[in-house]
Amino acid sequence: LRYDPMSMRPFMSYPEGDYAAHWLKVIGSAKEQPIFAHVNWFQRDSEDGHFLWPGYRDNLRALLWLLDVKEGRAEGVQTPVGILPKKEELNLDGFEGDDADLDKLLSIDAELWKKEMSYRREHLAQFKNLPEQIWAAHERIEQAFNA
Repeated sequence: LRYDPMSMRPFMSYPEGDYAAHWLKVIGSAKEQPIFAHVNWFQRDSEDGHFLWPGYRDNLRALLWLLDVKEGRAEGVQTPVGILPKKEELNLDGFEGDDADLDKLLSIDAELWKKEMSYRREHLAQFKNLPEQIWAAHERIEQAFNA
């Protein structure tokens, strides 16, 4: 098993550092800045292995929340890794997922993230010419967890 967070390495048609630099340039010149999200639809419970997020149609709840953040209707909670939804900001009408699972998903496990950041450092180190902005963002997150 290899660490490939977006499962894209086999499909890259040119060097990843150059690819990242290209997209930073495109995004930096955009009139309206896009919003980005990192989701893990497949996070499992550490005790019995069940999926914490129901998936499928429920994925729309997170996407609608992102639109609300973009439009200023939601603010979430700032964390070292970005903004997490506040439970009350999500449209949970008809949600059949477990409330305790949702609480886990809307929290940060600092010890788990410290491990994740070491994997990411190793992963990023593979790429030649990786833009300094990528490293700076990585180091900000790492420092926040090590403070």
